[in-house]
Amino acid sequence: MPPLLRFRLGIGPGRQRTMQHEGHLLMVLHDVPQCHDQQRTGQLFWRNPEGIWRSTIAGDGTTGVERHLAIFSRTIDHLMADFDQADGSKDYFRLLEDLGPLVRSTRNLHGALEQARDVHELINWRDEAYSLVRRVELLQGDAKIALDFEIARQAETQAEASHQMATSAHRLNVLETFFSAGDFVCPLRHAI
Repeated sequence: MPPLLRFRLGIGPGRQRTMQHEGHLLMVLHDVPQCHDQQRTGQLFWRNPEGIWRSTIAGDGTTGVERHLAIFSRTIDHLMADFDQADGSKDYFRLLEDLGPLVRSTRNLHGALEQARDVHELINWRDEAYSLVRRVELLQGDAKIALDFEIARQAETQAEASHQMATSAHRLNVLETFFSAGDFVCPLRHAI
């Protein structure tokens, strides 16, 4: 790898990006983020001028990038299964909490691949990354709608319960007034 690309890497992974210099291509991509993690783990994918790929994850050649994209795809599949099994606002909130960092990371993954679109091999990867962005954004939207629905359903249930309690309280007040008035009148009748 040319010294200029190494120098531009810096200490940590930084943002997801693509760098090119003298026929070399270097992509800095992040692993799938975990909820509440402040630090991102970076993966490097380097293509030399001869077209040979090296990466920091298992699998040289193009399989490293393909594996990286597959990890994102499997994560989205897992979250879609969680969405299908969600049962209530707590599940939807947890899902949205997991989706937030994943949506941002997937968008940035697509952006990094978009930067290198002039390399023929990357066109398919860029398109796959776009598909991942679309899937995760749709899932996030569906989860938000489901959470809003769950909140509205619970509000309706609470309103109905409040109405029934108010009706019951009114009936009890009427009965109490009736019987209280009867107890008050009865002693007077006996006194006459």
